[in-house]
Order: sequence, then structure tokens, then C-alpha cells
Amino acid sequence: MFRFIVATLCLGLAFSKTNPSRNRFLEAMEQNKCYWTHKSTYTYMDKKCFRYEVVDQHKDKKFTLLQRYQVNGNGPEPVLVYKNFSATFRKVGQTSTLTLQDETSTVKYTFGFWNKSEKCFVLTYKVDHGLGGPLGNECDLNILGKLPDHEIPFPSCTAALRKVCPHGTKSKDLKGNCINSDSEDV
Repeated sequence: MFRFIVATLCLGLAFSKTNPSRNRFLEAMEQNKCYWTHKSTYTYMDKKCFRYEVVDQHKDKKFTLLQRYQVNGNGPEPVLVYKNFSATFRKVGQTSTLTLQDETSTVKYTFGFWNKSEKCFVLTYKVDHGLGGPLGNECDLNILGKLPDHEIPFPSCTAALRKVCPHGTKSKDLKGNCINSDSEDV
């Protein structure tokens, strides 16, 4: 079942003074081709990996991101799902946001941390956990470019994940590359 995410996030986080501008983010995406969700504090029940790439830039400052993710289906192999999002990037003061919208949902992420040299960043967002309670803050640690062959700690982003989302010590590692079912890399 798909997660329901509410499109309101006003954390005003300035964990890093190096939060990217739209141009810096798109430049990093162009150089690295994609980004991957490496760790998440949100439990993706049946999802194995998330991969994003810019597929189109529009004149109105929007761009299109292609999201790929694998779902553990009923068969022996995971199912690869493709989804396009209209993306809007905004920076106001020290706060950078990335809003992804498709035909059924809108998700507003706030950059909680950005480290160009480690090629990683932390995005925060609000999730409705469906229990009638308040929205919960969740975080994703994302990696630019090729996935590592082995676990690389990304020390600054891992520390940021724990600071921005204190329950990040219980984050889930997302394995797989969302290219194909036998895990070839980019």
C-alpha cells in the first residue's frame, strides 16, 4: 500500500549553511545523474529502493524527476515501478525546499543538510502515520551518483540524520538500485 504523505513542512531548518540553491542542486544532479535514498526513518513496508533522476527542465523553473522504486510483489522477483513528479525547488533565506507532485499526492521536503564533498544530503518531511495523531517528522539520507559497492558511512550526513530526526538511529537501510531486479549498478 502506498504511503500517504501530507504536503506541509515548515521546519525552517538551517542545520547546514550550505543548503543548495536550485542551480546548485540541478548542477549536482547533472554531474551525478541521479540520487538514491540510502537510509530512511520512515518504514517503507514493501519497498526496496528509491532512485531519482532529472528527466526534463521547464522554463517556469520547474523540472521533472523520474522516481524508480522496487516493490516486493507476489512473484519471485521484485516489481520495478516508474513514477514522474513535477518538481519545484525554492530557497528562502537558509531554507531550501523541494516539492514533488504527481496526480495523487504532493510531498514537500526540506533540506536538513547538504554536503557536496560527501555527495549526500538529508531531506525531511511530514508523514501521516494514520493513527489520528499528529504528523510525524521523517528523514531520508540521500546519496548523489553511483551507489557504493559497500557500506560507506557518509559521516556528516549520518550525523545530520540523527540530529534532524533523533529517531534516525532506527533508520532503515534501503538496499537495491532500482535499475533492474538483479542489482546492476549505474
